[in-house]
Amino acid sequence: MSWFKKKPEPPNPSTNRVEELANKLHQEGRSNEIESSLERLDYKGLTDRERESWHHLMGIEAMRRGDANLALKRFQDAMELFPDSQMIRFSLAQEQLNRGEIEKAFLNFDFCSFPKVPATWALAQARYAYLWNFPERGLTCIRPIFKAYFDLKIADDHFLYVRGLPFFSQTWNYLACFAWMKHDFSECEAITNESATKLTEHDFVGHKLVLNCFRNADFARLAEKLRSSIQEWSKQNWPTGFQNMQLAGLTADQERDFSVAEKSITDVQLNPNDFPWLEDVRTILLAKLTHKHERPDEEKYKQQFLQRQKLLFEPDHAVSFFLLEYQELLKQDYQKSKRPTPR
Repeated sequence: MSWFKKKPEPPNPSTNRVEELANKLHQEGRSNEIESSLERLDYKGLTDRERESWHHLMGIEAMRRGDANLALKRFQDAMELFPDSQMIRFSLAQEQLNRGEIEKAFLNFDFCSFPKVPATWALAQARYAYLWNFPERGLTCIRPIFKAYFDLKIADDHFLYVRGLPFFSQTWNYLACFAWMKHDFSECEAITNESATKLTEHDFVGHKLVLNCFRNADFARLAEKLRSSIQEWSKQNWPTGFQNMQLAGLTADQERDFSVAEKSITDVQLNPNDFPWLEDVRTILLAKLTHKHERPDEEKYKQQFLQRQKLLFEPDHAVSFFLLEYQELLKQDYQKSKRPTPR
């Protein structure tokens, strides 16, 4: 026996070997090997934090390959071992939503909040709250993100992005959506005014304009601003598909003649630099228009949209393209499809 045999170095507490392994396999295009690689790890040699990640990823992998029963069992077992883990609870809630266990899912979501879960997860929670008509829950998800903005004091898109935060405009649109759902814009107005006072490197004039338009149900001034923006962006050869589709949505809402309204939507030209999902915006705008005019093509456009956007559009897009009222109709069908059929 050697008295001078070197003891193995303990794992660095700042690293998570389980997460590092999963990230490496994902980056190498070997995501299908994550589960088998995790099973080969020495579980006893993992730290508590790594074991938490191990159980979480094993549930995620079962969910990813469509084994819902195994995913549920793994998440439930993981919760018994790590009852304070918000990332495991979040994924358990997602699986419960997939099974139509809506009340159980949201009770678990209620325990998850930013910054214990990433901001992208908080927005996902808010999106689920939107789909199931829980506006106050949605606001609870995004309030901590606004607090993070205020702590940083800067709302520049790149500055926020590199810190793992969503763009201010995206989160603000979620705020406006939930205000509209509650028929109460007071919190939205208060946060907008506070943001304009405390945050730099962002234009808040547009948010105030949109807020007033939704509150007064009058979008004439916003249409003028969009036309001006399109002209300015065109001079710079910047893509204008986003603004053109917004303007088309407003024009179609205001135009009484169906053919003229339809043409305003179908005539929007998108180029390779525009977001590809703007074609889905065109489709839902046509569904909305045909619904308004009681045309039989609504079902065709609606199904085309739902094939592409099974969770409908996120709250921020619903605000940007004036789809809040129409998506309320689509949400009814979505909710029916997710709830289990009574036996």
